[in-house]
Amino acid sequence: MDDELFKRQTGIIDPGRLSFTICVAGAGSVGSWAALGLTKLGCRRVTVVDFDSVELHNVASQFYSKAQIGESKVSALKQNIELIASEEIRPEQDRAEYGLGMKYAEVVVLATDSLSSRSKIFERIDDEGEWKYLIDIRMAGEFIRVLTVTRENEGAIADYRKTLVDKGVHRERCDQRAIVYNSMVSAAMVVLEVKRYANSDHCSRKYSIDLSIPSIL
Repeated sequence: MDDELFKRQTGIIDPGRLSFTICVAGAGSVGSWAALGLTKLGCRRVTVVDFDSVELHNVASQFYSKAQIGESKVSALKQNIELIASEEIRPEQDRAEYGLGMKYAEVVVLATDSLSSRSKIFERIDDEGEWKYLIDIRMAGEFIRVLTVTRENEGAIADYRKTLVDKGVHRERCDQRAIVYNSMVSAAMVVLEVKRYANSDHCSRKYSIDLSIPSIL
C-alpha cells in the first residue's frame, strides 16, 4: 500500500528513509503545518510539543478550525492530521513530561514564537538530547529565516548560539506577524530540510526568503 501511496515522490525521497524520530517544538503557524507536511511526506515518528490552546486568531494562519477553539493545540492537531493524512503524531502537552519528545528525537524542529523559548530548548537538548540535526524556522510577516545545524559541527553550533541572543531588533506589528502563505512556505522548508537529512544531503546552513519580493526563475 505504501508503494502506491508514495509512488509520485519515491524518485525524490524513499519513505523507507524516514523512520527516524522527529520532534516539532511549537504547534503554531509553522509547527502545525510542518507536522501535516511531515506526515504527508511519510514520517511516522513525529512528536509535537505545545502547551497552548487554540484561539480565534490562530485559525487564519494555523492548521485549526473555529470548532476547535479552546482545545489544546496538540490534541486538535492530532485529530486534524489523522483526518487529513491518515497518520498519527505523538502530542506532548504535559509540562511534567516536557522535553521527553525532544530528548530522544534525532531531528528537532524549533518552531516556537520567541528566542527565549528556543534558547531554553536548545540548551536542554544540547545537554541531554540525542539530536543529530536541528532545524530552526523563524518567520514574521512575509519574511522567513531558516537555520540548520548538524551536531558534529561545533563551529556551526557556536554560530547558532549567537543567533539566540535578543539584540533588540525590529519586531513586526501585531497585525503583521503571521499570514497563511508565509506559514505554509515556512512549513515547507521544514519538510524540505527533513528530506535533505533523510537523503544524507544535510549540513549546517542558513538562508532567508522574503515573500514580499518574490522572483521567478
